[in-house]
Order: sequence, then C-alpha cells, then structure tokens
Amino acid sequence: MIGLQCHLESTPATVAAIVAHCADELQPARFVQTEAQLLAADAVCYAEMETALFALLDQLAAV
Repeated sequence: MIGLQCHLESTPATVAAIVAHCADELQPARFVQTEAQLLAADAVCYAEMETALFALLDQLAAV
C-alpha cells in the first residue's frame, strides 16, 4: 500500500488555479505551504516532481 501526502501531478497552471480558487483553504499550519511558497516553485521543482511521478507509476506498473 502506498500513501502520498503530495501532488506529484501538479503543474504551474494547476498550482495557480489552486491559489486563485482555493486560497481560503490555505490555512497556516505546520505542513501547509503558503501562497508565496506554492507560487515560488521553479521549473526544476516541477521537473523533479514529474520524474518522481513517472518513477512511481513505472514501479506500480511492474508489480
């Protein structure tokens, strides 16, 4: 069983949409990123998430 507490499928567009439409849900908490932190992610961050996502999917497909 695998449980993820993140969204490896995120893109700059989906993160911008979350900030635009769900900002009220971004309540300060230990593991909740601020709007500024979410929007500050660069292309390298998204590329790393995509690499991790496909590595995970490849592992699941091999089972």
